[in-house]
Amino acid sequence: MYNALSRLRLELETELQQAILPWWPQFRDQQHGGFHGLIRNDGSIDPHHDKGVVMHARFLWTYAAAYRKYGDASCLPVARHAHDFLTGPLRDRQHGGFFWQTSFDGHPVTQRKVIYGQAFAIYALAEWYRASGELPAIELAIDTFLKLENHARDPLQGGYYEACSADWSEVVTSALSEVDIACAKSMNTNLHVMEAQTCLLAALTERPHGDPALIARVREALQSLVTVHLDKIRISPAHLGLYYDADWRPLSEHLSYGHDIEASWLLTEAAELAWEGTLPGRVREAALVMSRRTIEIIAAHGPGLIHEGPAPHLDTDRIWWVQAECLVGLLNAACLNPGDGFIQAALDIWDYIKRQVKDPVHGEWFWTTRADGCHDDQPKGG
Repeated sequence: MYNALSRLRLELETELQQAILPWWPQFRDQQHGGFHGLIRNDGSIDPHHDKGVVMHARFLWTYAAAYRKYGDASCLPVARHAHDFLTGPLRDRQHGGFFWQTSFDGHPVTQRKVIYGQAFAIYALAEWYRASGELPAIELAIDTFLKLENHARDPLQGGYYEACSADWSEVVTSALSEVDIACAKSMNTNLHVMEAQTCLLAALTERPHGDPALIARVREALQSLVTVHLDKIRISPAHLGLYYDADWRPLSEHLSYGHDIEASWLLTEAAELAWEGTLPGRVREAALVMSRRTIEIIAAHGPGLIHEGPAPHLDTDRIWWVQAECLVGLLNAACLNPGDGFIQAALDIWDYIKRQVKDPVHGEWFWTTRADGCHDDQPKGG
């Protein structure tokens, strides 16, 4: 098994360094800044498509993290390009925080403060600070964190609301996308706020900056959100709900299997940092239960991990990010319990990705692979 894991690491690093990281820089918009807002499956672009905060934050995080890991200087200008658009046209200099999206030439399109988007901005800026040491990045991440604490956090029921008005003065019921339902709170938003707080706390403890009381405040927020996931967002030992009202009453019954396994490793990472290296037993158990359930779903519907369920909400499409999160989650579970079949399940997912998800013609990964192995012509980026 050691040889299999060594081979897996080599193949994953090869995929990242030779296939993924070199693919995206070609889509920088050299005229208007940032990256083109729509990259089709065949690699063609729509130069007039809107540009989003999440897309640019993900680019910034990715190339900053790659530079921090490998020291590859070619990552820095790509990260800088994303950084400049994120902190330029996408930043709301009047009210603070970030716009959800702008036009292709940088004019705000959606001005309400979508908390999911704010979370990704914090995540990216904190990682850029870890890579570059640039103080304005961490100061902007802290300012955005405080905006969420002061305006989007529920002090009574816990967690964070979906959105606020443009000036942060009121909470707004909102749907994150056209496939989501309008709600006061969602699993997806709170999961990524937790992810952002984890990266922010790591940045502040690695490169101390500011009052120690700030670190304590970020740590408290992260501990609280880990607890909210376990006590309110989980609707069973193995599954998270998706949409909630302000009092955490579920608004739907279907499950997102990719988010369940994603949460298993994000909760582990968050809790280990929040409790200063000590993983609470209930977090460990939750991660293992979610991971075991994931293996059961793969056994029932595989190969690969299907999108959503159960019946009548069954969606057997294999989405690219679901496979990626599944791979990470199963490897995390293997670290928690090496003898539970998680390593082989992770190797099987990677084999499925290589066979069915990688695009051998146009590069990168297909968005969707159907149960019959065919692919939908959905964008690679947007």
